[in-house]
Amino acid sequence: MKAEVPTLTPAGFQSFLVNGDLTDDVGPAFEYGAGQINALAAMDAALDGNFPITLGSSPTAIQFNAAVLSEQLVFSTYPEGESVTITDVDPGAPWLDVSEPSDARPLSLTVTADPTQLGGDGRYMATLVITYQADGAPAATLMIPVSLSLGSSSDERNAGRHYVLLVSADDERDTLEQAVVSASRGRYEFAFDEVEAGEYFLVAGSDMDNNGLICENGEACAEYPVNGLPEKIVIGEEPVGGVRLSTSFRRPTITSLGLPRVGFEGYRLKSGPKSKTGGEPIRNVESTR
Repeated sequence: MKAEVPTLTPAGFQSFLVNGDLTDDVGPAFEYGAGQINALAAMDAALDGNFPITLGSSPTAIQFNAAVLSEQLVFSTYPEGESVTITDVDPGAPWLDVSEPSDARPLSLTVTADPTQLGGDGRYMATLVITYQADGAPAATLMIPVSLSLGSSSDERNAGRHYVLLVSADDERDTLEQAVVSASRGRYEFAFDEVEAGEYFLVAGSDMDNNGLICENGEACAEYPVNGLPEKIVIGEEPVGGVRLSTSFRRPTITSLGLPRVGFEGYRLKSGPKSKTGGEPIRNVESTR
């Protein structure tokens, strides 16, 4: 595409991708993301040069369980800076409740699941449909898959031993605090003692290949508050509690549209005392897979 249209920008590519101009649908978005790239369709879109104004969301899919029943969706427009109006929101299921879209920028809304509307344990699926319109353009839709898992299956979830890290907020991203936790009843519980006041990134993940890095391809990863869009957490003099993260084996992304984070290599585990080799990561050998 870039060879034929040198002026193509990342924002233009994202617009095509979210609009479905580059891919073929091969199955549920939970499993296959945006779909399979169609080379012919991609070239046709690039040569046509008509960049659609599209709406994307973060996260791109919602996964609820008995412990997590509410999620905020934050919307972005592509190309960046374009304006759209959300004209309709269809929850797609009676057990989903959706707040009115905010007037402020960025646009956002809150999605809440109500298990009392359901018959019992199981996995429930729905599709949230957002209808929007840009100036002078026909109405378009953004579809967000939603799942809700209830019952014992969530208690049995286990993504392997996890390392929970407090990472420095500067460009070095040094790991300053580390906890090693295992799953119990589908959850990982963690705590840090005597943490200095300041700003940190809170991340967690598995180190399946024991190379001292978490969140690599094929490893579980969680970033606060949204996987792929980490934000600083502020620690003051008072204890901070009730912080939740969701871990998954989906690779972290750099935008709400789900594109790979270029150059992302994971987070390094906390190292021991400095030596001539720079210190070895402190880790526990993963013996059960």
